[in-house]
Amino acid sequence: ASADLDGYLRVWDSRNGCLLAQTRHADGITALAFGPAGQTLVSGGFDRTLRLWQVGVVKP
Repeated sequence: ASADLDGYLRVWDSRNGCLLAQTRHADGITALAFGPAGQTLVSGGFDRTLRLWQVGVVKP
C-alpha cells in the first residue's frame, strides 16, 4: 500500500505491481499501517482523521 500528501491511498498487488484499489482522504495522508493479520489498513491524515479500511483478498 502507498499513500501521499495529495490524500490518495493505493493498494497494490505485490505479485505484479498492479493497482488493486484507490481511495482518498480530504487532505494529505501522513501515516499508513497494516493490521497484524494484513486484512485491515489504517490511515491518518492532515484532516485529523483516522480511517480503517478492510483489505480484500484477490485470488489469481
